[in-house]
Amino acid sequence: MTSPSKPLIIILMKRRPWPIIILAFIQILMPFFNILMNAWLENVSPDIYFRAFVHFQPPAKVATFFLLYLISGAAIFLMKKWSYAVFLLITSWNILSNIIIWVRDYYPSSHSLWTDHSFWILVLANLTNIAFVTYYLLPSVRKVYFDRTVRWWESKPRFLLKILANFQQNKNPQSIPCTICDLSMGGAFIETSQQLAMGDTITLSIPLYDRSIQIKSTVIHKREGNSSPEAKGYGLQFQRNPETDKKIKNLTACLRSFGFPLRWEPESTWESFVDWAKKIFSKQAWLPLDH
Repeated sequence: MTSPSKPLIIILMKRRPWPIIILAFIQILMPFFNILMNAWLENVSPDIYFRAFVHFQPPAKVATFFLLYLISGAAIFLMKKWSYAVFLLITSWNILSNIIIWVRDYYPSSHSLWTDHSFWILVLANLTNIAFVTYYLLPSVRKVYFDRTVRWWESKPRFLLKILANFQQNKNPQSIPCTICDLSMGGAFIETSQQLAMGDTITLSIPLYDRSIQIKSTVIHKREGNSSPEAKGYGLQFQRNPETDKKIKNLTACLRSFGFPLRWEPESTWESFVDWAKKIFSKQAWLPLDH
């Protein structure tokens, strides 16, 4: 039985979660926050501190200072399995380097640690990094990185259709009628009275103008059809190659130009942000898969 929360998950994951976008942006801006804090500690303007930093530090260190945060932000934003390890490694390195730099350059020798501004900035910076790590270790957030099925925004458009077509089974030249109910770059869903088994390979013939497109496909799931009691529904995965991809790309371009509806339409970026902002103080806003 389908969990009642599943439709909510599908809706919320039509776009990349806003907390991820915001935190990725914060990571990219971290070098500039660091410049502001260090300039304040040295009692100079941010412009003077930046010029001195670039002039006196080795080019490799300057590049690392900016690139590590840029890589971390990009990893968070892209939301791949490798992103997780990259983010954790860079954040761990930042925590360690903050401590080393503070001990080397700012450790107070003539006054109390508790009244030293640099110490509290170190604590704040490292607590911020630890908060980021803690957030990404939460199961609801981790799932988005490791379970591609919830990242609907990465899916190719799936068009809703009702097209009469036919297919041939392996070792059977007879054409068998079917109805294509939806189609995307990766596969299609068909209904037919013919019994098919999981893993069966068929050649689907899709009519297009005065000719048809043949695409080899594999049956990957099945369920009851909707058009008639005897109809069975089958999910097909196209067997991809450069030639097939070109055919399907042309076909989906035709479907788009003809105005065929999509299974789901993504929200505009602004509408999505406003909807998230309205729930910003709720658990759902920060843990979109935790219902």
